[in-house]
Amino acid sequence: MQRKRKILEKATAIKEAGRTETTEMSNGQPAASKYQLSLLLAAGAKVLDDPKLIKKSLKRMQNKKKKSALAWKERLAAQEGEQKAQQKKRRDNLSARKKQIKERKVAKRKKKLLRPRF
Repeated sequence: MQRKRKILEKATAIKEAGRTETTEMSNGQPAASKYQLSLLLAAGAKVLDDPKLIKKSLKRMQNKKKKSALAWKERLAAQEGEQKAQQKKRRDNLSARKKQIKERKVAKRKKKLLRPRF
């Protein structure tokens, strides 16, 4: 991100000065002359000298970053909601089990009291 901003600053400075001989390539090496620049372009190397394109790529990167941050927040919220639901289900199951055990004990006690005593 900072590297692209630095390249953008250089490119705008070059365009303002009207020079094209000191543009930077995508691998970070400066292109020394127009001749060398044209050779690089013919070879298919990316030349970072257009401020519009650099701004566009910066904007694209920022949008991508925002989108992934939003997706991450949604993921965390979904995970938190799921965790709360599981905890509630566990609490409900434990309380139901406790109630069931109590009822069983009461039923045994009643059964025991119904027996004739001597």
